[in-house]
Amino acid sequence: MTIILDFDDVLFDNAAGLKQALAKIFKKHKADFWGIYSKIRTAKGGYSLEKHFVLLKRKNRSVDIEGIKEDTGKLLLNTRQFLFPDVLDFLKTFKKHNLILLSWGEKKFQEKKIYGLGQEFTSLFDRIIAGPTEKAKVLSKILKLYKSRPVVFIDNNIQELESIKSGFKDIVLIRLERGVSRGLSFEKGYLEAANLKEVEKLLKSAKIYE
Repeated sequence: MTIILDFDDVLFDNAAGLKQALAKIFKKHKADFWGIYSKIRTAKGGYSLEKHFVLLKRKNRSVDIEGIKEDTGKLLLNTRQFLFPDVLDFLKTFKKHNLILLSWGEKKFQEKKIYGLGQEFTSLFDRIIAGPTEKAKVLSKILKLYKSRPVVFIDNNIQELESIKSGFKDIVLIRLERGVSRGLSFEKGYLEAANLKEVEKLLKSAKIYE
């Protein structure tokens, strides 16, 4: 079995974790985070701190950019605090399968978040793919490499799942929305889970592989 996992807010607490930590750093230096973040979070190529710094400097020439860079750089050297607590156990449970991390966003920023988690995390994956390429395009390549095996794709984004559902017939789709349990059903074309323990039960269930 090949298990493809999204990164942000599936394995990594981006919304309530990293972004809040970044906002505190910006506030410490009396700089705006949320206003500029909201303008570039869906920018072409994905969000990055470098893009943020450019806009921040334009908005406020007296802002302490170097101080913010130093503090955010230290934060990204060790991002382990933002890894959801059920992640390592899940990955180790399925380490004999093909585990692939697929993260959409600005490549350098995403890789800093990923590799800041340490080797204990990154070594569990057969492939780590980060960048601004559409996930559907990456999936088509992955399917060619692992075409003889069942493929599972786990994401929290409904739009991503709907897009993949319409373009790929032989992928088992699971929406992981943390903390929200909607029950387990194929009615929408994908299963739903509130955490990776529920995902584990699904993957071991005869409902998927009889």
